[in-house]
Amino acid sequence: MEQPKYFEYMLPELQILNDNRTYARNELIELAAQKLGVTKEQKDELIESGSPRYLGRGGWGLTYLKQAGLIESPQRGTFCISKQGKEFMSKNPVSLNVEDLKQFPSFIAFQNRTSSDTINKNIENTNDTPDEIIQKNFEIKKQALCDELLNKILEQEPYFFEKLVVDLVVAMGYGGNRKDAGQVTKKSGDDGIDGIINEDKLGLGKIYLQAKRYALDHPVGSPDIQTFVGALGLQGAKKGIFITTSNFSKPAHELLKRQTNISVALIDGQTLVNLMFEYGLGVTVDKKYEIKKIDTDYFETT
Repeated sequence: MEQPKYFEYMLPELQILNDNRTYARNELIELAAQKLGVTKEQKDELIESGSPRYLGRGGWGLTYLKQAGLIESPQRGTFCISKQGKEFMSKNPVSLNVEDLKQFPSFIAFQNRTSSDTINKNIENTNDTPDEIIQKNFEIKKQALCDELLNKILEQEPYFFEKLVVDLVVAMGYGGNRKDAGQVTKKSGDDGIDGIINEDKLGLGKIYLQAKRYALDHPVGSPDIQTFVGALGLQGAKKGIFITTSNFSKPAHELLKRQTNISVALIDGQTLVNLMFEYGLGVTVDKKYEIKKIDTDYFETT
């Protein structure tokens, strides 16, 4: 069953409020969700921020109803039906969507204030809330950048990649700064070890790194993993990280499952560039947008 869209919450919310009572936001959304038959599985579905998707969609339904003047908010986090809402409900509507709200001047004014015609049309022609639209476009932009980042890595010399993986692990917080925490081993004769990183700032433990700058269609196989595990054994090491620009074959994963005395973390190409994005390695901020909300504490009376 598909998750109800944000505009599908509007009529159930208005129907509930038509009893002239005042409801708390989440209570109202919960009752509307019941009318829409939202399942437990759908209620457990979260958006990227960690909030339940259905609460966000129900919340945007309330926002649109309020901007159309059909409901009011007598105090923070509560809603009741307005005189205009009562008049609308007296006509016994069987459906309600964004297009229907355009009959109300306050909603047209809201649209004119908030965004351009192009953005408004995009919102009207999708089933997503504005929050979900922002998140989806962010993910599209991020994936395009990560693809470009991976291609850029593949253009570099192999030794650059060995340096990059040390820089990444340091950026993730291992061992303090780059000078003290990590080192790249010499270019040849490194016995299967491409980098060494201090596990903590005091240097009480070390993590050994292996870097394979393989083409995207050249997965890391079990022989590569076996060589790395053997190199860790020679060092008396218990922990290692194997990073590649490609991916790992099923036999490579299976080989590690049989290892009991050595722990090896596998980072494939997509995970690599996602981590670089997250920790700001090889990328820089182009534009920054802040999503703000009302600071309710500021308006609280003492």
